[in-house]
Amino acid sequence: MTLRLPARSDTAGWRRWFAVAMLGMLAVLAAQLFLLPWLAGIGDVVIQDDARQFLAWMPRLIDPDALRGDWMADFWASVSPAAYGTLYRIGAVFGIAPTDMARLLPVALMGLSGVGAWRLARAMCPDVRVAFVAAAFVMAYLTKEDSIFSATPRGVAVPIILFFLDALVRQRWTALAVTAAALTLVYPAPAITLFTMLGLSRLRHKGFPPLAGGWGDVLRLGAVGLLIVGIALLFREQAQGWGPVLTLEEARRMPALMTPGARSTIVNANGQIDYLCSMRTGFLPEMVRCGHVPFAWAANLLLLVPLLWLGWRGLRDGGRNRIYAIAVAAALLWFVAAWLVAFRLHLPSRYSQRVLSLLEWLALGQVIGTALVRTPGTWPSRIATGFTALCLLAAFATPLPKLKAPSDRRVIDQARMLPPGVRIGGVSDDLTFIPALAGRAVTASSEHAIPWETGYYRRIASGMVNDLVIVSTSDPGVLKAALARSGADYLLVSNLVLKDREIPRDYRRTLPIEAEAAARSLAAHPPLLAEIASQCRAPGAAFIPVPCLLGVLAAQQVADQGH
Repeated sequence: MTLRLPARSDTAGWRRWFAVAMLGMLAVLAAQLFLLPWLAGIGDVVIQDDARQFLAWMPRLIDPDALRGDWMADFWASVSPAAYGTLYRIGAVFGIAPTDMARLLPVALMGLSGVGAWRLARAMCPDVRVAFVAAAFVMAYLTKEDSIFSATPRGVAVPIILFFLDALVRQRWTALAVTAAALTLVYPAPAITLFTMLGLSRLRHKGFPPLAGGWGDVLRLGAVGLLIVGIALLFREQAQGWGPVLTLEEARRMPALMTPGARSTIVNANGQIDYLCSMRTGFLPEMVRCGHVPFAWAANLLLLVPLLWLGWRGLRDGGRNRIYAIAVAAALLWFVAAWLVAFRLHLPSRYSQRVLSLLEWLALGQVIGTALVRTPGTWPSRIATGFTALCLLAAFATPLPKLKAPSDRRVIDQARMLPPGVRIGGVSDDLTFIPALAGRAVTASSEHAIPWETGYYRRIASGMVNDLVIVSTSDPGVLKAALARSGADYLLVSNLVLKDREIPRDYRRTLPIEAEAAARSLAAHPPLLAEIASQCRAPGAAFIPVPCLLGVLAAQQVADQGH
């Protein structure tokens, strides 16, 4: 049986090919999210990397007693957009646990993104063959970028952005209004960039017709949209009194932000703030990891060249490619504005990268697709077509959801058996999983140490510092005071700390100075906790009861006084 490509003008045929590719990719993704974890026996303790943050409060949706009074859960509930939380509340009504919903959502969001990518590519490309390649490039990018897989607000925003761009190119008034409202309520930062693109698209230029409603309707939509965005950003900044928002001056004094390689770093390898190539503060979409690959900025800039070239051509001929130039202008405008008031408008990269990343892969596919269809039948064209097809097939066949699981599933099993009101301290990477997967509070966690709201960050950073003292000190008085300050009922401490006397990498990346001090203390002498933990932890138990530790310390103090 020979596979035949659809004819040049067979739009339905090319659409079917794209749909088949999408269905195959979604089947692989569903297997990775559900079947493979189930076969590995971790189906109920697996979670996407970033989902550990936004799901930190959601066990409350299933169990009202879970995380009751937990300040960390309160914070993540306050910064979760209401529309986003509603998706999980709907799932809970039907008995779907938030962790399961977080794996169902990526499949649905990826499917919707496929529809949006196809529609946008068809709007931009008169030749359906070029549209097929362009849409496939967008989806290939999304299989390797973790936004959708995270099932967080930025993941929900992806298909909405694609549908907004499609409505903007096609000049569809109703679709613009619906997608603008949806995006504003889910993820405001790129919504501002897209609203600005809408305004810039009104500039008179040949070949780019105005919206049927005219300037009045556009201004009304823009005013309402910007008002909603302003309310959403104000809510974010003042949510539940967790601010004030971090300022640039404060950021310059924070090792967690100014140390190269730190978890929330905003600097490059030279210790300078990176305005061009950074996940959080750079203008360029980060396909090549900045700070991890030499000259990553050059590679990321090179990927943007097709977008810039098509945008320049669009400005010259007035065609739909002008949308690329409009996107760059709007993204640059808000990127600069976000830096001028850093970080009151959240991270500057959110205004550029979220929109430009999708358009740069659309443009790349558009350029490559155009080149492939211009010289059909020649050997160079066949080789190039075959190579492109293999690359796209490999991308579609290997989505990377970046699932995580605790190093020992007993941690989650035993945490679920603890009373709902307990609080767990200690130093272990597995602490990051406990709130979302077990519904139990932790004193602090490297995964949840987000520095942009200073009131929240100071509290969680002090908790992490105190936990580092608990696991590294050899002084009974210091240990007793630190245990009392923590307010923990149980400790979870990894063998890496107790036996190998090392500090986990994520703690070093989050609090480099404090973690290094703890590491020096561990190297100088055995930690007291390692000596007394065995007296309190039952065989096979993951957690150490704090009251027992305090009792052992008190008994030792009495014995010392007796001598």
